[in-house]
Amino acid sequence: MTDLDDAGVVLYASHTHLFPGAKLRGPHLDAQGTEVPVLIVFSDASCADAVLAASGDGCDLSVAPYRTAGGTEIGAKAWILGAVSGEWSYTVAAKAS
Repeated sequence: MTDLDDAGVVLYASHTHLFPGAKLRGPHLDAQGTEVPVLIVFSDASCADAVLAASGDGCDLSVAPYRTAGGTEIGAKAWILGAVSGEWSYTVAAKAS
């Protein structure tokens, strides 16, 4: 799904990769247990497929491997997201174990 034209749900990231404190902008998931395939667009315009799942007070985000615009390979990772207010929808709270 790494094509922006085919993506149903798109999250825009504040940086070229995710880390605790990074921000994401996109729709909020409210229904507990809901899983939605998403496309993450990073600040360098690179993209990664992911799955966003509502859980507890936040969401879980599983990101497929991708390559940054600068050529750095980023492996698959899972993150715990917290909701924020303002321009950004989520903040990366922690790496999931």
